[in-house]
Amino acid sequence: MAAPALAQDGAGVDGDGPRLGGMTVTDTAINDSYDRKESSSVKFTAPLLDTPRSVTVIPREVIEDRGFTSLVDILRTTPGITMGSGEGGTPMGDRPLVRGYESATDMQIDGLRSVGRFSHEVYNLESVEVIKGPGGAFNGRGSTGGAINLVTKVPHADDFVAARATVGTDETKRVTLDINHQIADGIAVRVNAMGHDADVAGRDALKVS
Repeated sequence: MAAPALAQDGAGVDGDGPRLGGMTVTDTAINDSYDRKESSSVKFTAPLLDTPRSVTVIPREVIEDRGFTSLVDILRTTPGITMGSGEGGTPMGDRPLVRGYESATDMQIDGLRSVGRFSHEVYNLESVEVIKGPGGAFNGRGSTGGAINLVTKVPHADDFVAARATVGTDETKRVTLDINHQIADGIAVRVNAMGHDADVAGRDALKVS
């Protein structure tokens, strides 16, 4: 035999029951994210949120935390970018394709076009900016896919020395050095150096005596 169950009348419906006091919670926000609010390029004067372009900034913190050692490693983690492997008779240097379009000739260093064709290192970079879409109004002549801007490290009003050493498989050995020295008020110098030696990963070698 089934019968409906009636809920008990809640206390305090008429204002006669007990009331809980209020609670206030305060804390300090931790601002250690990788978010970048603006581009380092003087061509983008507004914050990235207000810039009518798709701009992705990969800061130095991401490069160091992920252990990237080349521009190819960085761009492989960026949506909308693939890397060419020598198709079309151009095997030398980095060959990024932004949104499917060749962008090797749209590589920039500190906002200036880089006309060289080589593999880019990242030990002296502060960030990498990927600007997607046609950019004739910002960069002049360029491809339809977009441009890539490499932002190098600049001196700071401080003295510090940073060194990193890496040892890995395939006889990999890598050392980087970052030295900054403040000479006087408003004058500083910064030197970056790198040494790298390794075999080709995954390639078997045949030694003939």
